[in-house]
Amino acid sequence: MGYPKHLKKLKQTWIFQKLFKRLASLGLTKQKKRDCAGEFTLIPCVYMVHGNWLLNIVAHPKGGVGAVLIRAVEPLHGIEIMMKNRRAAAIHALTSGPGRLTKALKITKEHNGLDVTKPASEIAIFEGSEESFEIRASHRIGVKMDLPRELRFYIKGNRFVSKL
Repeated sequence: MGYPKHLKKLKQTWIFQKLFKRLASLGLTKQKKRDCAGEFTLIPCVYMVHGNWLLNIVAHPKGGVGAVLIRAVEPLHGIEIMMKNRRAAAIHALTSGPGRLTKALKITKEHNGLDVTKPASEIAIFEGSEESFEIRASHRIGVKMDLPRELRFYIKGNRFVSKL
């Protein structure tokens, strides 16, 4: 199974990370729909919660709803730039949480609506190399809706999972 990679361009330096932890969302709130206006099949939606920018990837058929909150990534390249952006000394804490991730990658509201399917985009998602791993599911963190359903996904044993 191949994993998707996330690509972010900062100051002409390309930073690659493995996208490994995603939170499936069955629908967008009215606020998020307003913030991410438009009907697109695969776009970034960046919005603020408790002083932190958060990154959703809206992925649905036209007229539908659904998004994935990118909670964490495993940094692969550009680590020095990300550490400087976050003022972090420990790589483990660099991108292991949705607010940490956006700070490390300098993702802001200006990244809303980019075409993430184009490699030249400032934020791009594309298929990565083959790698064998086990995906686990758990309940969403800090969410009271949909509690019986396991809608949070991550790679088992990955040290960049923010909370278990």
